[in-house]
Amino acid sequence: MPSSQLMKSYQFAIGISLALLSSLFIGSSFILKKKGLLKLTHHLGVVRAGSGGFGYLYEIQWWTGLLTMGIGEACNFAAYGFAPASIVTPLGALSVLVSALLAVRFLNENLTTLGKIGCLLTVAGSIILVIHAPKDNDVTSLLDFARRVRSAEFVFFSLFTCGVLLVLIFYYAPRLGTKHVCIYILICSLLGAFTVTACKGLAIGLKELYMHEHTYSMWLTLICALTIVSCILIQMVYLNRALDLFSTPVVTTVYYVLFTTCVLITSGILFREWRLLTFVDVVGCVVGFVVVTCGLILINYLKTMPVSIDADSTDVNDDSLLSSFSSASQFLAFDSCDPVSTKQSNYAPIKTYADLLENENDF
Repeated sequence: MPSSQLMKSYQFAIGISLALLSSLFIGSSFILKKKGLLKLTHHLGVVRAGSGGFGYLYEIQWWTGLLTMGIGEACNFAAYGFAPASIVTPLGALSVLVSALLAVRFLNENLTTLGKIGCLLTVAGSIILVIHAPKDNDVTSLLDFARRVRSAEFVFFSLFTCGVLLVLIFYYAPRLGTKHVCIYILICSLLGAFTVTACKGLAIGLKELYMHEHTYSMWLTLICALTIVSCILIQMVYLNRALDLFSTPVVTTVYYVLFTTCVLITSGILFREWRLLTFVDVVGCVVGFVVVTCGLILINYLKTMPVSIDADSTDVNDDSLLSSFSSASQFLAFDSCDPVSTKQSNYAPIKTYADLLENENDF
């Protein structure tokens, strides 16, 4: 019995280590690809990626970032084979922390006081999640995975989720997708719940294939692989639409919250990991998730707020939230006197493509 507990603890440690490595590689990949894209601004006549160009394909740094992201996704995929999905998925928020810290060093971006507090909250919430997350993994073979997938609860949940997806894709997305960020992100999150489930089955199947311990038909492993590919392709379509229409920090934060929530619900129904936890551990996991979410909001706060530009300094004032309201009040006070000069000198509004569509419809 002690040896089995030791093995479970060892596998849990491997899963956590792989999840942390995944966040490190994925967060670094954003910086590498960004530097590759920024190099295009120094080349005349090159169409940038935002305008539909593909000049970044000739940049070595962009390919290095893509390779780094591939390594990170591979580590994340392998982590599902050793640790519960309810702990691997929330740790993905650390990639935002890594990219924010590296952006200060390599992209000369400013990390404000709110951003520093957000980094600390993200780390603290991740530690709380690791401490209170379920350590045991009941699904250790394809046979166990097949039994859980065929259970009445998961079948009902899958049918209900598919029905919600069809309604969102064919009814709400064409009508409200350009005005509400939650529509496209919810589609990606619901599909992500199936993706994580299939990743778990595929990781277990490949582990059995490597150890030559076949407990179930390998067709289940192939079905999991096809499910992953199809769900990711659909996710890419709607995630790109959301990124094109709305601010990237908003999409990142909302996607983390909805995606993690869907994965936790799916994991609770399929793998029943939460029944092994005490009430204190459940509260700890909820608190850790909320703390990580607050950290992400603070890290991305100033990226989504209007930027106040001073004549003496180009840095964003981060003394407190009150400074944002005071700059906004100054803007409203002087707007009636000289609208053009005031907007150009003191205020730089951020508008998304969805806002432009809404204004056009009102006009």
